[in-house]
Amino acid sequence: ELFDPRNRVHYDTLQSEEGGRFYQWQNRNMIVELPPERKLELPEQFAWMSLGQMKEFMRYGLFSIEARSIISSISFVD
Repeated sequence: ELFDPRNRVHYDTLQSEEGGRFYQWQNRNMIVELPPERKLELPEQFAWMSLGQMKEFMRYGLFSIEARSIISSISFVD
């Protein structure tokens, strides 16, 4: 579903994990825009947040390094 041609991929990159503990591991980070008619079902433990809310959580160390990497990618989106 993620690679449906109706989806618009804004950002797609591989990033290396921290070298010491995770030698040669990589994460694929993507920002994908879904068409408006597409309904996304999330697990009950997930929550939608605004960018401002996420930045506030980051101030208190409540986001993982992986989440912070994806959020930093937003500046690359056209």
